[in-house]
Amino acid sequence: MWRIGLERFVWGVRALADSYVIEGVDFLPAQIAQLSSQYHVRTLFLGCSKMTFERFDRFPGRSRGYAGLPEETRRRFAGYVPHWSEFVRQECKRFGYPYVDMSDDFPSRLNQARALLTMIE
Repeated sequence: MWRIGLERFVWGVRALADSYVIEGVDFLPAQIAQLSSQYHVRTLFLGCSKMTFERFDRFPGRSRGYAGLPEETRRRFAGYVPHWSEFVRQECKRFGYPYVDMSDDFPSRLNQARALLTMIE
């Protein structure tokens, strides 16, 4: 089922724009690999191998609803981020996709990610 949704999304985006960035935790390397034979995409995954509760609370990303959760739940989520990031990093290695760890020096890592995405093939 995910494949149909992802295919429709990619098809729709390609019909509307030459370039598009999908941000978030919506897709995994294995899913992108399955679609790469049909669509030309540049793929890059970001992760965070070190996460503190304070950082998680300060930068909730697109899920601002986390702020209303009990502290214990937010602490568990913060502890889960490095584990999920490690899984994604390993999957990137398996499928040959670049992975950038955003844990330190965020501006430099962002520049690194931008450079990887804009490299001429």
